[in-house]
Amino acid sequence: MKVIDDVKKSLGTNILRSKIQKQTRDRSFFNFESAHSIGVLFDASHQESYLMVKYFIESLRTSKTEVHGLGYVLSHDALNFFPYHKGIDFFCIKDVKWQYEPKSAVVEKFYSHQMDIFIDLTFEDSLTLKYISGQANAKLKIGHGKEDDRDYDFVINMKQDKSLDNLLNQIKHYMSIIKIKK
Repeated sequence: MKVIDDVKKSLGTNILRSKIQKQTRDRSFFNFESAHSIGVLFDASHQESYLMVKYFIESLRTSKTEVHGLGYVLSHDALNFFPYHKGIDFFCIKDVKWQYEPKSAVVEKFYSHQMDIFIDLTFEDSLTLKYISGQANAKLKIGHGKEDDRDYDFVINMKQDKSLDNLLNQIKHYMSIIKIKK
């Protein structure tokens, strides 16, 4: 089975690279005050993580800022545990094709949004999540330093405390001190 998984990952990685190379995006820098649309990708496998991200999304939402959250869960049954929250959608492992590419209406909806800022809050090294971060239609992509080839424009280096709480605090801190000329 490991050989089959390795072949699937290799093919999936090549497909993703091809899609990213074909993609052109207009790169610009924003802070939370200047952004009109923000997308947030997160792992919703744990209730505590979901709640932290939900409050983070609520703090970003203003009268002029639209925020879209996309949570990933492993089990389709886990989707029943998440109450509906405006602007947050979920997908699960059953929404993933054989080469690890996510295919569902909520993922397509997430891709269709032109985002000023895309924030990747995931820690898992998952080809499925790489598909989403790689193809996110955003002018500024933010994530933490990972050992892979995700193309972020702004990287948060988390040397000691690799926790979601610390990542959220670091993103809030740096995005609040960055000034954008009008």
